[in-house]
Amino acid sequence: MAEPGVAAVTSPGGLLALPSNSGHFADHQFVAMPELDVRLAYVAYEVIELSVGYNLTIVGNVLRTGAHIDRAISPSQLASLPLAGGGGAAGQPRPPVPVLHDMTMWMHGITFGAQVRW
Repeated sequence: MAEPGVAAVTSPGGLLALPSNSGHFADHQFVAMPELDVRLAYVAYEVIELSVGYNLTIVGNVLRTGAHIDRAISPSQLASLPLAGGGGAAGQPRPPVPVLHDMTMWMHGITFGAQVRW
């Protein structure tokens, strides 16, 4: 909320999207996705088949957005606060900086099935 008689200061982005980490950042890698499927079926009657299955998929080099937010903030980048004198040594990026850490994602699944033939 702005004070009466003081113009509001706006800037693109937000508190965690400052000029030091705004823009386009890319990390392109080839990734193979191995998958394992196992299914067991049981014929309960001549016309009914029940089944249960398990699925495992592994994906490497995944960039997940929640793991890439740098919560360190340099006050000198905030337009609404008085300048605090820079974000560190000369030549060093001011926080927040873009962070691209990849990880391996394991996806599990279970399936149940019933089939009726007549």
